Formats: sequence, structure tokens, C-alpha cells
Amino acid sequence: MYRILRNVLTFTCLLIASTTGPARPQKATGQEIQQAFERYRQAFLRKDMNAITALLTPDFTWKMADGTTLDRAGTTHTLREQMTTIRAIEHMDIQIHRMQLQKDRAIAIITETTRARIAGPGGKTETATSRERYRVTWVRTAARWRIQKTEAL
Repeated sequence: MYRILRNVLTFTCLLIASTTGPARPQKATGQEIQQAFERYRQAFLRKDMNAITALLTPDFTWKMADGTTLDRAGTTHTLREQMTTIRAIEHMDIQIHRMQLQKDRAIAIITETTRARIAGPGGKTETATSRERYRVTWVRTAARWRIQKTEAL
């Protein structure tokens, strides 16, 4: 029953195919990773830090464009601070350029474009847009696909 339900939910894209079990394919699929990115995107649109943090592995690292590398705790702290200045995320798009699929790992080259309303000087709301290119490493864990590493390119 669980296997049938899981296949139906995956097929209809109501849930992201992120659980593992004996019936899971041996190799990651592009659809699984696209759905995992969608889960990440939706969490950001909602500014849901608990959901975002849950998508990061305990050994997660984020290498930024300036060469600084943050661990999971540092990333979570930085994102929480940024979220306090963001009034609303109006748009977020993730374009996947390439994917290298392995058994329990997937590496994707993406462009992430975000437009948000942020608190500006004097309490005025401003619009900020960013366009970043990343290499994102996803790993299949016991619970779901999670991000192990993000590197700015």
C-alpha cells in the first residue's frame, strides 16, 4: 500500500520524491532532484527557516563568491538575519543547467534568480534582485534528499 501511495504522489507531484526505502531506484533521477529543488524554492518563498534548515545535511557547507565558507550553523544564522530584512520574496526561479546523477548523490549547476522586497533606509521598502550561479550537491539521506554543499561559481 505504501509503495503504491508513494508512486501515485510522486507521479502527481503532490509530494516531492524524497524518501528512501527498498523500492527506491538505485540511481538518483532527474525528477527527484527537480522536485527537491522545488521543495527548497517553496521554503524560501514562505521564508520558512525550519523547512530550509531541514533540507541541509548536518555537515552542510556554503562556499560564497568571496571564498568564505560557512557551515550549517553559520548558514542558518546568516539566512535568519537576512530574512529579518526581507518583507516578501516576490519571485524565485531555479534554472538547472546540468545534473550529474549518481546512486545517492546528485550535483547540479544552477542559476538562482530572486526578487524580494526588503526594508531599506528610513523604513522604506525597496526591491532587490539577485542572480547567482551555484554548484549544489544533494545527497539521499534516510529521510529525504538534502543539500550537502552549495558553492558559488
